[in-house]
Amino acid sequence: MRLYTFTFPSLLAVALLLSGCSEHIEPPEDDCLRPDYRDKVAFSLSVDDSFFHHKDVESYPEETRAVDYPIRYVVSVYDPSTLQAYSVRSDDSEEEPVYPKPVASIISDSPEFSLSLSPGKYRVIAWADYEPTERSDNHYFHVDDFTDMLLVDKFGYKGDDDYKNGFSVARDITVSYRTPTVEMTLSTMMAQYRLTASDSPDFAVGRIAVSYPEGVPASMNLLTDKICHHWSGILYHASEGDLITADNILAETEELTLTVKVEVYDQSGVLRARRNAIQIPLIRGGITNVKAQLFTVKEGEKGPDNNSGGMGFNDKYDDTIFIVL
Repeated sequence: MRLYTFTFPSLLAVALLLSGCSEHIEPPEDDCLRPDYRDKVAFSLSVDDSFFHHKDVESYPEETRAVDYPIRYVVSVYDPSTLQAYSVRSDDSEEEPVYPKPVASIISDSPEFSLSLSPGKYRVIAWADYEPTERSDNHYFHVDDFTDMLLVDKFGYKGDDDYKNGFSVARDITVSYRTPTVEMTLSTMMAQYRLTASDSPDFAVGRIAVSYPEGVPASMNLLTDKICHHWSGILYHASEGDLITADNILAETEELTLTVKVEVYDQSGVLRARRNAIQIPLIRGGITNVKAQLFTVKEGEKGPDNNSGGMGFNDKYDDTIFIVL
């Protein structure tokens, strides 16, 4: 008969080997995890709030930054398979879209937080915007639906507000045992234009009305990274000075054109100047600087000589704009 002798250390090693997946032992591999295991995944977000120069006329202004308001962070975590099914759906499909539901989400005033997630692969989409300290509700954007990140106030629309800015980023992650901190840098989803007059008024300016006759982007679908709604009937008042107005506009990675109408009234309320359709090219993250005649041109309702008066297409007004890359 063959005898086996085990020392205490040997017996301990065997016991550990047989109980490698025991709940009392920290599992070294994913295949040892309990079915209900969830990892506490730490996130660390940062915001790049700078714009680059997309198109310019003759000057290179400083970067636009808004850092006084606190930032609100909104994060949703999705099963990638549900996003894939949503993204391949045809736009002309008669079936109602099935919107993916996040497996986890959070709204945080801090850029560092944790989410409890089961092991697996995920798509993380993060959003950030500015929130004044005196308000706890949505100030610039509705954030309850990532398929429709809508500007808050159509009828109280304001231009020339650096804080009207939204930032986002998407990242694929894999959650396992002791997942490293997920670091994400969010970039602006907006474009900015700055409109400067190349002429001067020979009358006392009362007010300057700025509108978007062909509509303005008002909502972004973060799951598709596309603009999904436009607002019509937008009008706001600008101020007289070297810089007539500026506005942050939701934009895509491909260039779009925004049509801007400017009407100038004197202090008696008489319309003295009008530009019907200044066409401004915009791209996400970029600044477009425009210099145009605004005080000495009065177009009819249909534009000069029944044309559009578009930026870069009408030499009569000597509007200038060129690409800076």
